[in-house]
Amino acid sequence: MTTENLWPKECAMCGKVSAHTKLSSSTEFGPPDMDLRPAEMYRSTISTWIQRCPYCGFCSGDISEAEEVDKTIVNSPSYQSQLNDPRFSELSNSFLCRAMIENSLGNYQAAGWAALRAAWVMDDRQNVASAAQCRLRAIKLFLRDFAARRDSLKEPAKYYVLLIDLHRRTEQFGMAQTLLLEGRLLNLQDNEQQIFDIQNELIAKRDARCYTTLGELRNE
Repeated sequence: MTTENLWPKECAMCGKVSAHTKLSSSTEFGPPDMDLRPAEMYRSTISTWIQRCPYCGFCSGDISEAEEVDKTIVNSPSYQSQLNDPRFSELSNSFLCRAMIENSLGNYQAAGWAALRAAWVMDDRQNVASAAQCRLRAIKLFLRDFAARRDSLKEPAKYYVLLIDLHRRTEQFGMAQTLLLEGRLLNLQDNEQQIFDIQNELIAKRDARCYTTLGELRNE
């Protein structure tokens, strides 16, 4: 069951108030996708995962909290252009703008997830080209984070699981295979080994479609 409520939020950037949907509860039935997108019903609540101020365009999980965000980022031409980029939906643009904010703060992992969520939105709209562009941005951000924290990661195999799928979904099968071979040198858990085996088969077939972690084709 999913429960949502409408709440007024004062934007931490411009101080203006607007109403936003807040997710109170949700559930998941089934395995996540290979890129770790959750199953239903939670996957369909994605519009509540990001808020956009309708006045200044500040995008955040909660626009009433600005943290150390520099207003010049939100007011920059590149950010304002991304807000209305016609290649993507409004929701996808909101996630991409959040990715820009997180990147400016050096939070590369959070930026990567924001870009990947933008891809999920475009997946739902069956816009393969735009979804791929979002994934390419996510790859750059995740790789930047991976490079910065590689030696301190407690579970690097999880990063390989994600990066392999991102490269496969963007039809970079050669790099996906290289990452898979590198990842096999790690101490894999049983479920990770199973995912690697499934990915190996999909890469060999040059299959860039969406699959769950059980190898089931996601037809949604």
